[in-house]
Order: sequence, then structure tokens, then C-alpha cells
Amino acid sequence: MYKVYICAKASDIIKGNDFFQHIIAYYGVPSRTTDVFCQDFRCDVHYSNEFTDFVVEKMKKICIEQNSVSFYFYAPAFAYCVINKEPKLADYIRCLNSEILLQQLDNKIIARSWAKEYVNVIPFKILTINSCLSELQTNKKLAGLVIQYPDSAGGEGTYILSPNYNDEDRKKCLKIFSRDTFFLVSPFFKNAISAACHIIVYEENTLVFPIGISKAIITDDIIQRPIYQGTKYGIQTSISKNIIKKIHDSIENLGRQLAAIGYRGICGIDFMINNDDIYIMEFNPRFLGSSFLVDMALMDNCLPSLAYFNEEAFYKSSPLSEHIQKIQELSIPYNSHVFTVNEYFNQNAFNLLLNNVPSNWTVYFDGLNQQIPIVTYENDTYLFRAAEKNL
Repeated sequence: MYKVYICAKASDIIKGNDFFQHIIAYYGVPSRTTDVFCQDFRCDVHYSNEFTDFVVEKMKKICIEQNSVSFYFYAPAFAYCVINKEPKLADYIRCLNSEILLQQLDNKIIARSWAKEYVNVIPFKILTINSCLSELQTNKKLAGLVIQYPDSAGGEGTYILSPNYNDEDRKKCLKIFSRDTFFLVSPFFKNAISAACHIIVYEENTLVFPIGISKAIITDDIIQRPIYQGTKYGIQTSISKNIIKKIHDSIENLGRQLAAIGYRGICGIDFMINNDDIYIMEFNPRFLGSSFLVDMALMDNCLPSLAYFNEEAFYKSSPLSEHIQKIQELSIPYNSHVFTVNEYFNQNAFNLLLNNVPSNWTVYFDGLNQQIPIVTYENDTYLFRAAEKNL
């Protein structure tokens, strides 16, 4: 079977991962077994008609060239964009939950409303931007509000609104946010820890992988969007066993509930640790930006990749008992550093970093042309990332 992975970054598949024989990526270096959409000039990932057409044509070409082929998606929801363009390709796509289930889990309002029946979720309201501003004015205890577009992903539709706004800030808010849009709104906890973990949902069991802390730039600006900077593993050593148990109990419960509604395979669970409280935040029914770090640790321990476990969950009711035991004992000695175009990372910082890359970093440029000034790229465009091996 010729297995093809469709993803954002070619570096999502680490060297030595032989589960896939071919990659179709948004970013990367083209080769005989890697098709890349964004080559000469960097642009932000948009699952646009152009990218969908590119993927469809490459999939059709591979189907002609290979006798037996299967396609797997980093973001399974995108598979339905492909199917809508070319329905015949559906026969070759594997590991796909129903479209309606993926849509419901991707919708932050629906997913959090469902999850609160089973676990502790962060308090939330459904408000318009005017109501958010009024809430900040009347509730003086708030350190701020986190406002999110219900269907946003990857942090793109998440903003933090400070209570210390003036009339000019209010006008700016009303320009940025549409007055007639409903937002998912939660309190902002300044010293809370944002974290996430991968799970693989089987019919009778759920594999829970180590917890990673999400790193982001958060300032004191009145209106800001957190800038994701990577994931740090090793959280278990810095948090009490009681909190770790609470996290695992909540996540295993969610795994059981997901299995009960027919969900199978990989899912990312975002949550927050605030003092002794654990708040489930949202679901990501797909692979994550930190999945490549998990795969590194799995390979170090002679275990199959996440892609292997993801596929296994669709045709087996439970993983092997030895895999369950080894993943319970798994530690991930890696951190990731993600660099995007933003006001805090300019050309000088870029050049300085390239000339002083730490010896324990492995840098993945994913086809970045280093001769093009980064100021020419649109804001939030992915530049490169690095895996740091903990010494």
C-alpha cells in the first residue's frame, strides 16, 4: 500500500518515520516523493480553492501512478473539501470521522457546551463585542476577557481584551470585531498555564500522551492576539501529582465520551491549569503542531508513530497492552520553537538566530527562501520551526 500524507508542513513527518511513502504539503522542499504548494514566495496557510485544487490534482496523479494507494490527512476536515471537489477520491481516503462530527468538535461553542456535561470546562458566555465591553466595565474583578470566533482554529480567532480600555480603544474594537457576531467569551486568567495533549480514541480504550505547555507571546495591549511560539514538554516534573491525576481523569473521561459518539483516532485536547483547577478549553480533531515532537519520542522508544496508532483505532477496538503500558511511561525530551512573521520577530532577530543556532536544536525551514526579506511576507506567515532536545 502506497500511503500519502496531506499536511501543512513537510516536517510534520520526521526523518525515519516510514509509515508514509509520499507527502503533499503546503510548505516544504519539493522532491520525487514530496509535492509542495507554497514554494517561491511564502504565504500564510489558507485552505483555499487554489490549495484544494492543487491537492486534488496531485492525489489524482498518484492514483494513476500507484496500483494501491491510501490518503491520510493532518486535518481530516480538509478531506471533505477535497471530496466536495472530486467525490471519487473518497474511496482512497482513510481515517475519516463523519463530517458533521468534525464540524461539531471544531465549533468551540458546541464542543464546550457538550463537554461541560462530563468535565470541568472554563466558564463561558456567548456575547457580542458590545456585550463584552459592557462586561469588562461592570465586572471590575476581571483581568480581561478571552474572546473567540466559534469556528476558528490554530489560535487565529482568539483575542484577549483588557479591562483598561478608553473610548478610542472601544472604537478600535468595533472596527476589528463585527457588531452582529456572537463570540465565545471566557475570563482571562493571567497566571494560568495553557496546555494540550494528544489522545488516540479507540472503541474500548484511549491512549493519552504526555502533556505539553503551549508557549505564546501575551502583552499588556488593550486588544491582542496571542502569538503561538511552540510547545514545551516535561510539565509532569513541575506540577503536583494531584493536578496531573485531575488532568488524566478528565481527558480519559472525554476519550470515553468521544468513543461513545463514534469518534475514532487522533484528537488534541486543549486545557488550562489555574492554581488547582483544571479547565477543558477545546478539541482539535486532527494532528497538532507538536505531533512531530511526540513522533520523535515514540521513535526513540522503538514505538510506532502517531499515524500508526491513528489508523489502528479505526479498525481495532483497543491497542496492544504493551503499547498502553509504554505510552503511560513515555516522556518527551523535546520542545518546539515556532517562528512566524510578527512585530516581535524582525529581520535582525532572524539573522541573529540563524548565525547562533543552539547546538541542541534541529531547524526545519520547510522550503523557506532565506534570501527573501521576511518583511515582504504577510503577518502571521509561518517561517520555520525548531526541535530542541533537552540536555
